[in-house]
Amino acid sequence: MRKIKKSAVGLLLGGLLLGGGATYAATNVFGNLDQIESDFNFTLNFAKSKQLEVTNLQSQLEGVSNDKTDLEDDISALLTEIERLKTDNAIEVTNKNVEISNKQAEIDAKQQEVNAKQNAINDLNKQLGALNGELSQVEAKVSQLVNHTNAGVKELTDGQ
Repeated sequence: MRKIKKSAVGLLLGGLLLGGGATYAATNVFGNLDQIESDFNFTLNFAKSKQLEVTNLQSQLEGVSNDKTDLEDDISALLTEIERLKTDNAIEVTNKNVEISNKQAEIDAKQQEVNAKQNAINDLNKQLGALNGELSQVEAKVSQLVNHTNAGVKELTDGQ
């Protein structure tokens, strides 16, 4: 900031001494302000895109979590069904063993899906954590740029 101020003051004084330089100094100062605004807008747009990614990942996480819950409910229902089948009449036990095996195979398949969903949840949580970290850094940088811009504007307005 000091460098910009010294440059602006130096150019302004030099321009006044040499004549016609005031326009150049003002253009240079406004060019710097335009660059700050451009940098700020770029950072803000970057932060918005990261926020959108976070929202999308949170939505995916919710969907996968709901799928996992549904699968766990299915497993619970199947286990209940197995228990019902096991307590049926002893005569039906032999016939029900085939059904039990089928239900257990369904449980095994659904448990594999639950495991896959849990892995997906873990991966999405990692991505979400990383994006939240990046978002925090971007928010800090945006705040820093706002403070920098405000300080520059104050410096320019106090100098008049």
